[in-house]
Amino acid sequence: MKRILLIFLTSIYAVMQMYGQVNVLERCTPESQGVPSDKITALFDSLMAFPDTEIHSVMVLRHGKVIAEMYPAPFKAEYGHQLFSCSKTFTAAAVGIAIMENRLRLDDRLAAFFPEFLPDSISAWLADITVRDLLTMTSGFELDTKMRTFATHWIEWYLHHPMVAEPGKRFAYDSINTYLLSAIIQRVTGMKMMDYLRQHLFQPLGITEAYWEESPEGINSGGWGLYLQPESLAKFGQLLLNKGEWNGMQLLPAAWVEEMTARQVDVPNGDDYGYQMWMCAYPGASRADGAYGQYIIVIPDKAMVITVTQCLTGNGGKEQGYIWDILMPHVSETPITENLSNKWEKRWRKYSHALPKGKAYSSMMKKIQSMDFNLEDNTLGWASLRLESAKKGLSFYITGTEGKETKIALGYQKWETSPICFYPPNARRSTLGSFSNVPTPFLVGSAYAWISRNQLEVQLHFVNWMSAVNLVFDFQGDKMHVDIQRNFDTFSTSTRKKLYSEHH
Repeated sequence: MKRILLIFLTSIYAVMQMYGQVNVLERCTPESQGVPSDKITALFDSLMAFPDTEIHSVMVLRHGKVIAEMYPAPFKAEYGHQLFSCSKTFTAAAVGIAIMENRLRLDDRLAAFFPEFLPDSISAWLADITVRDLLTMTSGFELDTKMRTFATHWIEWYLHHPMVAEPGKRFAYDSINTYLLSAIIQRVTGMKMMDYLRQHLFQPLGITEAYWEESPEGINSGGWGLYLQPESLAKFGQLLLNKGEWNGMQLLPAAWVEEMTARQVDVPNGDDYGYQMWMCAYPGASRADGAYGQYIIVIPDKAMVITVTQCLTGNGGKEQGYIWDILMPHVSETPITENLSNKWEKRWRKYSHALPKGKAYSSMMKKIQSMDFNLEDNTLGWASLRLESAKKGLSFYITGTEGKETKIALGYQKWETSPICFYPPNARRSTLGSFSNVPTPFLVGSAYAWISRNQLEVQLHFVNWMSAVNLVFDFQGDKMHVDIQRNFDTFSTSTRKKLYSEHH
């Protein structure tokens, strides 16, 4: 009985921690900060209609206050999110703190930190790589995106890796540059970068729900793998806007923030680069930027921060243009007349991703009720599934290849959210260390509709990760076909995969 009570209290504490991080920043009307609510609504509408993307959250801050936010159902403010390369900017912050503590200098040489991993013969270029070169993506290493899928000693691998340019001379975006910065932080502080940031940054900001993947070497991945809630992104963006100051505490050196957010490298045919941050098309603005459209956008001349989490599978950048074109021209330096903002806020709360369209019931359910369908090898890692009728819709049972079964509630014309005991589909699953240190259970928002008597559509949004899966089942006798579409597949190539199964 004591054990059950302890587990219950632990779960309650975890939930309280998660919810305690939302609605911490002050909220106010957009008009009180000189921004028209109808223009924010136009921005939100445009983002929701943006092709080949699924918006998960948007927060708009001005003068340190949240003036607008949206979390299209089934997403919520308390759900964390995979940030991909947005993580890099947090690594740059850790470097700045280490420099402030005199643990590190910009001109320190990479080779000096890891003498045990150096090749027998050290080239002049390898010897010359500095911390600054890693920060600006100008190390000169030959890009190798596949190494992370099989190598277990990443530092040694890269120190033996070919170089194709003199350090500091050529920009080449490579996440392992940032990983090496994380390794340097761990070497000079004696603690993992996540622990270092928790002590110096996350705790003062009131961020407790923060997790970071680790490499096989036990080092935070640095260039990717950070997992935070949207409001935590907003806090960090506001910290950058404030030149490193937070509630009277100077968490980051002001001069360092200025260097991070200023152009350090000219990038041919693209946005220029600072220290692990991109320069924006809007003058003076900079951003943390992660794959699939994760953004922390800092706009100093408007005293604004805008954060976005999403799964963008088309060409990025145009949705940023909506911010510049739809919102920025209408931002006033003084408060403006209230414009029925409460009406707009109600509308923002009603945003939702598309629910499957069709009927709630099909006579096919009588035939397939409780039937187990064994699946061929598939991209989702599912071994079998079955469907059962439920009072409020359908119950979807999935068994993973490891033998664990998960029950998912499927809502009709509404989203139902369920915990799962398997990993969500992940675009970077092949990277060693994926999902390490990220808490479970993951959650999935789910809905269904019968398209016809024989066809069932199921939509799954893995709401505290980033991915989604659309399934269309076609039942013919004892056989079943499943058409699987993962929302992130079109990032690199458009694919739809057929899965054949037979009831046993």
